[in-house]
Amino acid sequence: MLAYIAAQVGLGCGSLTVVAGHARPDGPIPQLRPLLTGTGRLAA
Repeated sequence: MLAYIAAQVGLGCGSLTVVAGHARPDGPIPQLRPLLTGTGRLAA
């Protein structure tokens, strides 16, 4: 399940972007903040 989510996110915006967004609450791209936050909660 986690691998599947990671794959979907990787195809969507890249794993590096997700890591950066997860590390920084404001996120590198404001428009993706809700997506990054949702993905972080699913992964957790």
